[in-house]
Amino acid sequence: MIDAFLAKKYIDKCQGSRFDPIFLRILGLFEMLDHVKTETDFQVVDPYFEGMFKHGHEQFTTLLKACNKVVTNRLFLWFLERHNHPLLDSLDLSVVNLGSGKRVVVKGGRFDKQYQITVARRMPHDHEDPDCIF
Repeated sequence: MIDAFLAKKYIDKCQGSRFDPIFLRILGLFEMLDHVKTETDFQVVDPYFEGMFKHGHEQFTTLLKACNKVVTNRLFLWFLERHNHPLLDSLDLSVVNLGSGKRVVVKGGRFDKQYQITVARRMPHDHEDPDCIF
């Protein structure tokens, strides 16, 4: 999913031989997003965006740029938008592969017009849906 060469190059350039736990958490988040397929998956990933990092926008931009999965990139941005995360304003999206056209993430999900993906119909704390059971 993430080009391993680019990820290694980024680690070498920015951290040298130093272990960077923030980078590894960000990489783990991208890997989780790559496996989101069901409404339950959305609910599992959602809390990670609630308490997401308040810094490191360059690391996120680098990984978004290195990620070759359109759906993963769109999901990442959708979750940022869902949580009204300030990181969204500082990302350089001109270098991110968002592809074109619609993508199905969850069969039977609701369609998000901005990111052109289907997402879970029901999410925790989603008060705009009157049928929400959470």
